[in-house]
Amino acid sequence: MTEARLNNEEAMYAKFHRFEILGDILDAFLDSNDGGPYKLSELLAMPDNFKRYSKFVHCSIPYMATIKMMPFKKRQLQIKLPNNGFVYKCKEGDHIARHNSTKWLHLQSTFKYFPSLLNITPDHITASFFYNYEQQRVDFILKSQLDTIPDIMVTYEPGYPYCDDEDLYCERVR
Repeated sequence: MTEARLNNEEAMYAKFHRFEILGDILDAFLDSNDGGPYKLSELLAMPDNFKRYSKFVHCSIPYMATIKMMPFKKRQLQIKLPNNGFVYKCKEGDHIARHNSTKWLHLQSTFKYFPSLLNITPDHITASFFYNYEQQRVDFILKSQLDTIPDIMVTYEPGYPYCDDEDLYCERVR
């Protein structure tokens, strides 16, 4: 590789290899989703098979999130959010098998980048953080040892800004 290309790659990783981005996205979702906005405690109380698409704003850009309450063996709240370009530079040998793929990494010590969860998370919660470098997907999983509290999985995937087709294609008629 040329030196210029290496410098460009390093600059890209310096900009987007920041876990704070993911914490900021979750905070933006919790602060600005169009469901009320929903607080995390309200989302955890949703009934089984609840599904909703919810607009929210991050960095002045509107996005669409997906919220689901899945009635697995233990209930799980699933929130899908855009990753805003987050990438993680992996090392050889870090790979694990997950979801029929060996392109996953299990990352340590990332919980501190999610202050909104740190403030409300009791001691009986454990966190796991997985990154799929092929899909640029992050799965952040919070598991509760209490059966009365659902697990939480926040998934970050490459996404596009939300655009309402009605606003684009409708013209005002006098």
